[in-house]
Amino acid sequence: TRGPATRWLLIQGDQEELANHRAVIAWAKQQPAPPQVAVLSGVTHFFHGNLRELKAEILGFVKREGLGD
Repeated sequence: TRGPATRWLLIQGDQEELANHRAVIAWAKQQPAPPQVAVLSGVTHFFHGNLRELKAEILGFVKREGLGD
């Protein structure tokens, strides 16, 4: 599968239990328009207990990309 042909953000926990986070990141970097990648330390698939960190990554991306206007 191919990723989107636009700016995008991949947020991945390094304790992901459903997919190997290194494999997901390797796949993403091979896309025609690779994403910005954020790896959250100690974070699992559903981001339990880490929603603030998730929100901060999303809002930071939106701000950097000028998407929140």
